[in-house]
Order: sequence, then structure tokens, then C-alpha cells
Amino acid sequence: MAPPTADMHTTEWGVRSQHFPALDFPNIRRQFESGASEQAIDRHFRQLLLILRTPTRAAPFLAPAARQLAADVAVDTSELVAQRAPTSRPSLRHLPPARTSSLSSLAQVFSPTRPRSCCAPPLLDRHLKPELLRPRQARPAMKPFDQPYRFAMKRLPPQYLMACITACCGSGMLLFGYDQGVLGGLLSGGPFQRRFPELTTNSNLRGATVAIYEIGCALGAVFGFFYGDKLGRRNSIMLGMLVLSIGAILQFMSYGLAQMIVGRVVTGLGNGLNTATIPVYQNECSKAHHRGRAVVIEMAVNIFGVMLAYWVDYGLRNNQTEAQWRLPLALQVAFALVTVSTIIFLPESPRWLASRGRIAEARDVIHHLDSTPDEKARAISVDVQMNEILAAIEEERKTATGFRTCLRMGAPRYRQRVGLGMFSQFAQQISGINLITYYAPVIFQQSIGMSHDTALLLSGLNGCAYFLSALVPIPLIERVGRRKLMIFSAAGQAITMAILAAMTQDVGNKAKGYVAAVMLFVFNFFFSCGFLSIPWLYPAEINPLATRAQGAGLATMTNWLFTFLVVMITPTQVIFQVFAYGVSELTFVILYSATEKIGYKFYIVWACTNAAFVLIIYVFFVETTGQTLEDLDLLFAREQSWFIGPKSARLAKEIRAARNAQRQEALATGVVNLTAHKAGIAGARPLDLEHVEQTSEEKFDTKED
Repeated sequence: MAPPTADMHTTEWGVRSQHFPALDFPNIRRQFESGASEQAIDRHFRQLLLILRTPTRAAPFLAPAARQLAADVAVDTSELVAQRAPTSRPSLRHLPPARTSSLSSLAQVFSPTRPRSCCAPPLLDRHLKPELLRPRQARPAMKPFDQPYRFAMKRLPPQYLMACITACCGSGMLLFGYDQGVLGGLLSGGPFQRRFPELTTNSNLRGATVAIYEIGCALGAVFGFFYGDKLGRRNSIMLGMLVLSIGAILQFMSYGLAQMIVGRVVTGLGNGLNTATIPVYQNECSKAHHRGRAVVIEMAVNIFGVMLAYWVDYGLRNNQTEAQWRLPLALQVAFALVTVSTIIFLPESPRWLASRGRIAEARDVIHHLDSTPDEKARAISVDVQMNEILAAIEEERKTATGFRTCLRMGAPRYRQRVGLGMFSQFAQQISGINLITYYAPVIFQQSIGMSHDTALLLSGLNGCAYFLSALVPIPLIERVGRRKLMIFSAAGQAITMAILAAMTQDVGNKAKGYVAAVMLFVFNFFFSCGFLSIPWLYPAEINPLATRAQGAGLATMTNWLFTFLVVMITPTQVIFQVFAYGVSELTFVILYSATEKIGYKFYIVWACTNAAFVLIIYVFFVETTGQTLEDLDLLFAREQSWFIGPKSARLAKEIRAARNAQRQEALATGVVNLTAHKAGIAGARPLDLEHVEQTSEEKFDTKED
């Protein structure tokens, strides 16, 4: 066997610095000089050893920089001890002798004459965790990554892999829509009422059976808030589908009301976790210019699920066996199996992998999701994306994560971003969509004089038109932008509600009744353009990685809590009366009660509410179209203000232009900028390529080994 050479040494021990931007080696000396705790010093030693034990592709250009960093750390400890005051805390005198001598030995680690070894650097092993010290056999570097992420669909081209991820997320959201609509059409059926007669005679119990599902969904979102980051995106979705399937089985096998209620709660738990996780997973896997379109497709599929549930219930309305209600509930399990059987073959979110320290796996996933045709350009693109992600992670880890982090401001603007996501879901719920969706049969009967069956059939056709309207923003979401679509949507909803108020003032006028019926379809169109999908997209992309799962969980919880609260404060007689129409599962049933009491004036309330949304979105909401999730951190770091809306499009354009210029320069010169994103997030200065110092040691070697 040939003796190890310097090049072999650098191949094994060289450190590609963009993998570890969070490690500031000279900071160890400052920690000593300023009296850092022994635990902090221990942490730096562990980080050093982790890097030393991470094999990379040949990166000899980094060896001089690494040696210089080690030299900065390997200081004359006797001088430091002499300079430290006797009262300093803690003093180097308090450290074990072996620890002090370890500092001097760090310079030897990067020595070009040091033989390649799989052991830890000298004198460090006794102070570090045993699992970090296990020897590992040297192996040839894999191409293009050292520790690739293994998933079954790895051989698919990037565009097909992304399509599979979107299809998987879409099937999960279809189940969400199906769950929303399936029970409402069953409650008025004869077989269901014979099985659960107490729901027919006790309207209080009937209202509680409906509302308990929203409680389960809210609790599922809370679970995602606390444990979503620990489980990961894929595991959270699979767990949610498992829990939802258990709840569905309990429901369609129910022979008593208690079992049905428990099944409703369990189904809600799984669905709440899914709705909090699926948009996050889709956003973190998608490219910036595909992210919005993918979520719009998901929500269109969601509306298809609502429509499907309605037509399944409608098609079984004449079946007088218990299959009339058991079969629709059992279909939930089939949809869940489709989602699980797909996601087990898909990769984990690369941003989540990077946040857990699985850098090589994150790079591998990004590589397989990157559709750049040229291999050299693809390698550069992957490097730049990884640098942006890791720089964002570094800045976010300077603050603790959790609920308190969501309430902080500072440069990341955590509280502002979480609040925007929660408000988007709040606005969706009180826009009036539930009034239009669930009160449609009443308008058809009272204003136009249709029969009960005809009104139900026309309501089903309204659902079909709703689904077709949900397809409209697919080509527009990335061209027009989030803010413009939401403003257009809110303005259209306000005008539609105003027309409804005018047309329903005279209940006996058939001509006005036909206009009011048309306005129902028009309102669905405006709602689908912006308020249907963007409130699910916005929380997942507006929040930084440190609070993304928590922010999405809080936004989803807001959606379900407002649904539940309104259901619970509605008079139970109203709930019973509305369910008698056999429409989809009711959420905002209080709208029916208010409309009955104050008539057409209630539409004026919703017209004013939507008009207020136009102003709020214009002033406070940030434009996220075309921005990477990391570039949004730069945007909030540069503009420390709540009133960021009017200038957000200009800032986003500047950041996007600078980022594109950086990538083009990296492609042309082979130089990867390692500091610009970090400086921008920290708020040190705006992103400006002219002030970024680039050295020959930062060149990215794209040649094969």
C-alpha cells in the first residue's frame, strides 16, 4: 500500500468551509480571554473534532486557511494565564493540564506532514464524548457527496421528483378537504339517524359532535408546534396519517355515539398535524419560483376533496343501508394509505436535515432537486444554496428556539412574521367564505324559490365551479405575486358582498334573487384567487427555519380555533336547522343565525371586513414571490419595521438581483461567496457583492477526483 501523501491527507482531513459557516475558530481564543465557561470551551472542542472527522471531497485549497485558524487558536497559554486577573472567572488555571496542552496541539491537526489517521487529535479524546471518537475506516470519496441521502426515487429527474412531492402533499390536502365535507351530508341520512338517534333528539349533543373535530385539529396543530422539528417533516406527515386512519376506522366501525366522538377527536388530531406540516414540507423542498404554484395546486386538490365528499354523500343518499354512512367514512383510510405509500419513497426536507447537522444528506437532497442541466453549474448552485441555508441556521441558533422565540423581535423579526402568518389564517376564516358556502342552499330556496333537492344540486354545481376557480391562480401566483393576489381577492370579495346586500334586501324579487345567486359563484372566484391558498402558503414561507414549524402550527391552530369557537357559540337550534339542509359539514354556522336576524345588513359587515383587509395587506404584508426562504431573512433584517408592505416588493427585487448576480459570478469564476448572506441576516450591512471579500481559498473545485 502506498504511503499517504499530502494530497491524500488533505482529501481526508480537508474541510470545505461552506459546510460549517457556524464555526468561528478564532472565537475560542476570545472565549479564553474573556472568561468563557468551561462548557463553552468544550463545545468548541467538539465542533473542531466533528469537522476533523468529516471526510470531504478533495479541497486542498482550504488547508492553508484551516491551518491559520488552528494557529489562531493554538496560543501561548502561559501568556494568557499571566494576563488573566486572579479574580477572573473561570481562569485557565482551573482547567486540567491536558486541556491546556490540547490548545497547543490543535496546530498539529492541520499540519501537512501529519500522517492520515482515523483517530482523534492528540490529547482531546479524554475530554470529548465517546461516540465522537469511534474510529472509522478510510474510504474513497463518493461522487458527488460523501454521505448521500438514500431514498427510493433518487433516480428520478428533478422535475419528476418535485412532481411526486407535490402529488404526495396534494393527496394529503385532498384528505383534509374530504374530511371537511364528508360528515355534513351524512347527518340527515336515515341510516345514520337510526344508528345514532340521540343526535336527532338532542341538538346540544349534535353540536358538540360537530365541534369536537375542530378541537382535535387544534390539538394536532399544537402537537406539531412542539414536536414538529424533532420528528421531521416526513415523520410528522406519516404520524398524522396514521393517527387520522385510526380515527377514521373508529368512525366507520362505530356502533355507539361515544366511539364516534372519540373517532372524530382522533381524526382531528391527525388532520391538524398534517395541515400544519404539509405546507412546510412543500415549501422547504420547492424552488423559489415553483413554491407558490405547488401550494396553489394543493389547495385546488383540497377543494376537489370537499367536492368529492359532497358528491359521494349525494350519490349514496338513496341507499338505506348503513353503507350510506360507513363507506364515505372508510374512504378516508384509502386516501391516507395513498399519501403514506408515496412519502416513504420521498426525501426529507433538506432544510430540516441541515438544521439537524446532517449536512452531506442535505446537500444530496438539494442536488437531486436542482434541475440545472449543466453539471458544473449544478454543483455551484448546490454549494450556494447550502451556504445560504447554513448561514441562516447559524444566525438562528444564536437565539433559543421554542415558544418564547416566536414572541421575540430583533433582526429576525420573529413576532412580526409569526403574526403575519396567523393573521392570514384569521382573515381567511372571517372573509365570509363560510357564509357563501353553507348558506347557498338557503339563498337558492328563499331568494329564487327553488325546491330543496334543486337547491342542493345547484349547491353541488357551485362546489364544482369553486374547484375550477381554484385552478385560476396556478399560472398567476408566481407572476402576479402574493400581495397583489390577496389585495385583488379582498377587494373583489368586498364588492361582491356589497352587491349581495343590495340584492337580498327584497326577498320576494326573483330578478334580484338570480343576481344574488350569481354573486355566490363570483365570490368563490375571488376567494379562490387569493384567500384560498395563500393563507396556507404564507406561514410556511414567511417564518424563518428556527420558528417555521412553530409558526405554521400557530397559524393552523388559529384557523381551527376560530372554527371551533364560532361553532360552540352558535345556538344549537340553528345548528340542527342548518344540518337539515344536508349541506357539507358546517363551521361558521353563526353566519346563518346572524343572517336570519339582521338580514341583508349582515352582508354589509362582510363587505367592510374585506375592505379593511385590502388596507391591512397593503401596509403590513411582505411580498415573498420569487424569494428563497433564506432571502426572506435578509429582507426582514434590512427593514426593521412593521409597515414593510409598500416597500417589500422593491427590497425583494434588490435582494433577488444581488443573489442572482452572486450565483452568476460564482458560476463564471468558481468563487463561492461565503459571507454575504451571513452579514445580511446579522444586519451588519445590506447585501452588496462589491463589499464581499473573496479569496482564492474560497474557490470551489468542480473537477472530478
